[in-house]
Amino acid sequence: MTLVLLGISAGALAETVYVSDRLEASLRRGDGTKFQILRMVRSGDALEKLEETSSGYTKVRTPGGTEGYILSRYLMDQPAAREQIDAVSAENQQLRQTIAKLETRLVDLQSLSQDQSGQINSLESEKQQLGDELSGIREATADVMSIKRQNVALGKQVEQLNSEKEALATENRAYRDNTKQDWFIRGAGVVIVGILIGLILPKLRRRRRWGEL
Repeated sequence: MTLVLLGISAGALAETVYVSDRLEASLRRGDGTKFQILRMVRSGDALEKLEETSSGYTKVRTPGGTEGYILSRYLMDQPAAREQIDAVSAENQQLRQTIAKLETRLVDLQSLSQDQSGQINSLESEKQQLGDELSGIREATADVMSIKRQNVALGKQVEQLNSEKEALATENRAYRDNTKQDWFIRGAGVVIVGILIGLILPKLRRRRRWGEL
């Protein structure tokens, strides 16, 4: 791949570069193959560009802070195409998941809206029913004072009836006492008459016998 780099002098502001589509590249201590390999960097790794040398190497710094040199032709100013595709694929997958969540949320909201509509209708019916009951209660209590007056009058009638009942009971008891007394007198009279008859009748029989002689 063609290396696209801006020529900059040492000490200029650092910029981010990316390892090209190679599988791995060597990060060395110096700008040549004779220098020790510090570590290997992989395709797509982002590196901080520090300076570019005349020997075809670029001094870079890894995200972990390791500084070293890598061949400039292995660097590019944009992520590798494969990395971009992977990033786009990951983003696409994330967007699909977001869309699925939004669709599920939409279904839930529609269901909730239907439930709320049903609840509103139910509340309206309950409101109407309560209104009817309130009207009935108002009609039933419209003549409360009249009902109270009727209750007072009925109470007086009950008291009068109770008084009459007590009077009748008193009269009944007096009548029973008088009746018992009359029967006692009559019984005593019958006994006296019986005694008199018992005394007079034998004398009358004796007189008849003497007359017959």
